[in-house]
Amino acid sequence: DEGAVDEGAVDEGAAGGSASTLDELRAAQADFAAASDRAGSPLVAPLRVLPMVGRQLRSVESLTTAAERLTGSTATAIEALAVEADRGAGSAAERLAAAKRTVGIVDELSSELHALELGPSESLVAPLAEARNRFAEEQAQLTETVDRAVVAVRGVSDFLEGPTRYVVLANNNSEMRAGS
Repeated sequence: DEGAVDEGAVDEGAAGGSASTLDELRAAQADFAAASDRAGSPLVAPLRVLPMVGRQLRSVESLTTAAERLTGSTATAIEALAVEADRGAGSAAERLAAAKRTVGIVDELSSELHALELGPSESLVAPLAEARNRFAEEQAQLTETVDRAVVAVRGVSDFLEGPTRYVVLANNNSEMRAGS
């Protein structure tokens, strides 16, 4: 697959020295996976039937699973974007193909963000409720940013695909009348 990413292909030069960021994301992903496994462990399964405790466990499992998916998806997107950046600009057709691959990468990350399930939000103990609320706020901000990136990258792709007519408007504030 032309868009496939070799995890070893990203180096310090790609995406502005992203190797350490990728290492941190992959380590966080592994930590969240381990936490999710522990929260879903058969050892704690009997506690799930208890109304208050079960809700807390479901919330912890949902949050850690969401965090695992988010860190994994983000790392995968960074790796794929770094590979695209390393390919360099060639012919117009190659630039258009790269733009379309970039749209796919960013769109996939957006889909992952929209699909995250954070679990119960009510009747949580205070520290867990605070963590969930912080996660939800940061997810919303990241989703908004990635959605804007999708629009921007699609716009660039459409522009490169052409031919399209554009109207360019400009004004000079010093020539405008007051109140206009």
